[in-house]
Amino acid sequence: MDGSDGSDGSGSMAQAKRRQAAAIMARAGLAGWLSVVRETGAGGGSNDPVLALWAPVTVVGLSALLLRPDGRATAVVANYDRVAIERSGHFDEVLAYDQDWRPSLLKALEAVGDGRIGLNYSIHDHLADGLTHGAHLALEHALAGTRHSERLVAAEGAAAELRGVKTPAEVERVRAAARITEGLFAELGPRLRPGATERDVYAYVHGRLRELGLGTAWDRQICPSVNIGPRSEHGHAGPGDIAAAPGDLVHLDFGVLAAEYCSDLQRMWFIPEAGHDSPPEEVLLAFDAVHGAIEVGFAVLRPGVPGVEVDEAARAHLRDAGYPEFQHAFGHQLGRECHDGGGLLGPLWPRYAARSRQPVRAGQIWTLELGVPTARGGLSLEEMALVTEEGAVWLSQPQTSIWMAG
Repeated sequence: MDGSDGSDGSGSMAQAKRRQAAAIMARAGLAGWLSVVRETGAGGGSNDPVLALWAPVTVVGLSALLLRPDGRATAVVANYDRVAIERSGHFDEVLAYDQDWRPSLLKALEAVGDGRIGLNYSIHDHLADGLTHGAHLALEHALAGTRHSERLVAAEGAAAELRGVKTPAEVERVRAAARITEGLFAELGPRLRPGATERDVYAYVHGRLRELGLGTAWDRQICPSVNIGPRSEHGHAGPGDIAAAPGDLVHLDFGVLAAEYCSDLQRMWFIPEAGHDSPPEEVLLAFDAVHGAIEVGFAVLRPGVPGVEVDEAARAHLRDAGYPEFQHAFGHQLGRECHDGGGLLGPLWPRYAARSRQPVRAGQIWTLELGVPTARGGLSLEEMALVTEEGAVWLSQPQTSIWMAG
């Protein structure tokens, strides 16, 4: 293969995303797509998540990195960034400046002709919001008194499509991350015995990650989230000292970062009780309700359906089964980030509404997740699905029954 789909490494991956970005621009009627960044390698620098998809470069000085719908790209950079940017291979033209970026910036914008120039800012989508307020002010100052100041528009829709619609190579990386995660879950079952604490489980997982040379899909301090029994608080929190006892549910929310792409899954075990070879009926009914709601949402997940409709299908199934509604969105997109921006499978609450109205697209990867409380602890599941033109397909192996620990 020639790697045009990104199969032979991050360089060709970026090339594939650059071609995808150019096609999105052409459909959206954008004459240019501009990323303005500086000090991208610093902890407090302006690292634009959109730029990282098609031109993963590092700059020190104030820079304007411009893509055109014909696929050509121009970099306006400080003189000391010129060589590195030229060597990156991501730009057809590099305009280096000494004292003032304005002349080079205007030259680059004149070259794209008339039409709108997309900028990476968004009220709702953090991964389409790479333009800092200071960089925006610097850009406005440079363009003051020119026709270009009237051409600037938000590119959040284009950014959501570029990040959300995965190339085949991106899909395979996410699928591989899911398989690794499932393998680690399989290792954990025999180790979940009475007396094991949440910290013990967390430590085992991180020991294996070090051996495998892998990262976590989100902040390692709270990945995995480990919950044992009814005293444990679910959510984005680190492990505690709660020890497993017979009759407890054990829950893990966990994902790995492998080859720059993430997984995100939740799994459930039950600590056996003496004289019983299966969980109590309350636990079995709760599991069936949660698993069933995920299956119902999965059946609705297809191109063109607003995210809110997928969420409501799962939510209604849980209500009909007699359980309280979960107080979060049913699903988020997954890819280079665990929460990969764009739309949501969520309700029309004020915190979610703008993203939940967005229609699902083929090529997106979604998590499907929800849970219910029980007297033995919280019971939550999370799966991963890819949207195709025909509907959804699983990227994970769904958990269809509760696992007995030990």
